[in-house]
Amino acid sequence: MKIAFILNSFPVITETFILNQITGIIDLGYEIDIFARHKNKTSLVQPEVEKYKLNDKIHYPGKLTRNKVLLFIQAVYSIFKLLLNKPVTIINSLKILKYSSLKDLLKVLHFSILFLDKKQYDIIHCHYGYVGIIGQRLKEIGIIKGKLVTTFYGSDLFSLTKEHGPSFYSNLFDKGDSFIALSKSMKNKLLELGCREEKIKIHHLGVDFNKFTPVRTKKENGTDLTILSIARLVPKKGIEYAIKVIDELSKKHSNIRYLVIGDGYLRNELEKLVSELNLSDRINLLDSMPHENIIDYLNQTDIFLAPSLEAENGDQEGTPVVILEALAMSIPVVATKHSGIPELVSDNETGFIVAEKNTEALIEKLSYLILNPELRNKFGQTGRSRIMKNFSINLLNRQLIQLYFQLSEN
Repeated sequence: MKIAFILNSFPVITETFILNQITGIIDLGYEIDIFARHKNKTSLVQPEVEKYKLNDKIHYPGKLTRNKVLLFIQAVYSIFKLLLNKPVTIINSLKILKYSSLKDLLKVLHFSILFLDKKQYDIIHCHYGYVGIIGQRLKEIGIIKGKLVTTFYGSDLFSLTKEHGPSFYSNLFDKGDSFIALSKSMKNKLLELGCREEKIKIHHLGVDFNKFTPVRTKKENGTDLTILSIARLVPKKGIEYAIKVIDELSKKHSNIRYLVIGDGYLRNELEKLVSELNLSDRINLLDSMPHENIIDYLNQTDIFLAPSLEAENGDQEGTPVVILEALAMSIPVVATKHSGIPELVSDNETGFIVAEKNTEALIEKLSYLILNPELRNKFGQTGRSRIMKNFSINLLNRQLIQLYFQLSEN
């Protein structure tokens, strides 16, 4: 079986869930190619990229210029090359002009040059719905063949359809072969948007337990209790509410500190809020970092906080993999009843679930865990046991391969 992964950007330090799928499928003995629209410009790269020699498997298109004259020249070159190699694609591309702008079509044709010397694939797996649209158009113009699978992750399903309308994915739903939802709530959204139920598969994100094994040292009396969030600094992560919660908690509990690991456009606003509340000695907003460093912080963490919420633009989570990682590290989780999170955290068994934006409930549950170390330990042990049973990346990758085979046999 030969599999093509189509991505928006690669490698992305925060998208270990995609990397784990790719490397896991390689471990299972299958041949893969990676096609990414953009090369992520960062010095932070997961070690697996080098270990698995993924740079030899990644294909990027040339960067499109913003200069209109040069853009026209690039478009002419792409069309000329396709005419020489696959003239039928130019004819077929006229079909998708019925529902696509000329600009979007030219981007697809530019991207399609990467596939000219590639053989047919059994599976074309697109990550994120908007990338699935690209995969669907590549298939429609005849540049690539294979069963088309699209995984949705959250914002691509909720905020994009709110912005562009409920018919945004109609052509993809009609022509795609399988759609992966990370949770029941995401499946319900796909159904609401018109995707046929028989095409939808719930497939969870997973955890590599070889990497996430708790190694804790007993804290001495008087040592600060650490509450941790790992999140992009964007509205749906709810970090603003978390900071206000810590402000109230610190008035009752003088031994707490709150760490947030992640980057995003709200950083300046959140740092200003921390300063205004005089919490600089209690709250640290840390930059994104490699996974091995994050694990060090998880080993020092007593409670994981995930105060996610629906943003004003409709943006929502899927199932945050950081919650799975925290549970795998035997850390109790306090989170909100948001999207697929209740499928990860069992209320009053592996942590607590409260309503979105309910700061009073967050304060109450966090305070209760702060005062009850035995309960933190019980929740943590139960959480790790359940995650190991149901969310092992090795188990889930084998299930994904089974899905691929079912599709390719039909």
